[in-house]
Amino acid sequence: MSRRISRREFIRNASALGVGFCALGGLAGCVSGKDDPGGAGTERSARGNTLEDKVAVVRGTDVGKMVGKAVAALGGMGAVVTKGDVVVVKPNIAWISRPELGGCTHPDAVAALVALCLEAGAAQVKVFDRPCRDARFTYPTSGIEAAAKAAGAKVSFVGEGGYVDLEVPRGKSLTKWPVYREFFDADVVINAPVAKVHNTSGVTLAIKNLMGVAGGNRGRWHPDIHQKLADWLSALPCDLTLIDATRPMMRNGPDGGSPTDVERGDTIVAAKDIVAADAWVTKEIFSKDFDEVRFVGIADEMGLGRADYAGRVEEMAA
Repeated sequence: MSRRISRREFIRNASALGVGFCALGGLAGCVSGKDDPGGAGTERSARGNTLEDKVAVVRGTDVGKMVGKAVAALGGMGAVVTKGDVVVVKPNIAWISRPELGGCTHPDAVAALVALCLEAGAAQVKVFDRPCRDARFTYPTSGIEAAAKAAGAKVSFVGEGGYVDLEVPRGKSLTKWPVYREFFDADVVINAPVAKVHNTSGVTLAIKNLMGVAGGNRGRWHPDIHQKLADWLSALPCDLTLIDATRPMMRNGPDGGSPTDVERGDTIVAAKDIVAADAWVTKEIFSKDFDEVRFVGIADEMGLGRADYAGRVEEMAA
């Protein structure tokens, strides 16, 4: 029986060949079909709402149950994690923000993902972020540090010196950048952002959440940020995206700080297609289009997923 290729091997091979992950079908499968006309991506699109094509939208107030139901709708965590995997759950822990203020991913969502990964046989689940504020304060104030540890995760700070240069062969504005080594080395990556408006990119969701594993001076990304975000995604495949829209930050993002910046959303969105997940939240939660949130449309054009989620959404209550 052939051995499953690791994310690290895949990224290295893709960089050497000068292609992006969708052009090779990706680790969890490319749903766009743009880089494979008439191939697997197109077949899935024509066939309809398959597990890899689906966007699961769960409403409720029990965050842990909502996460469980969303993951189950995509085939369960066993469809993503296999026994012995090292898994990274990458939340947003960027700000010194209590859970009710919506600056970071809800700690219950992170804990639920960690527990599901361990139940599926993961050897280890790692939780980390490179915050915009001091991690010694963002981690505990967000509630993520305690919740993730209680669920069985290894929680660590992203430190300088722990990076490896990543080639971005399909990048137009970003062609090489350091990536955090523990993210690069993981067998499985689960991207778990919180839904917020953003003063530079319009919104910050799953694609932008990947900035949290980039080293160097991320301020250099701000010119042409939309293309850079799509470029970065092209070199860093994620196996599962789960967006916390339980209390989206509708004003003064990305840091906010006031209860008036947040509204009740009571929604969890999950998909294997990161572009579709971001697209749904961009339009359905924030009522923004892709003229403003251009990185979603650019990622679609690059074949990294499909922004058109029509007919792919399964909505349910937890």
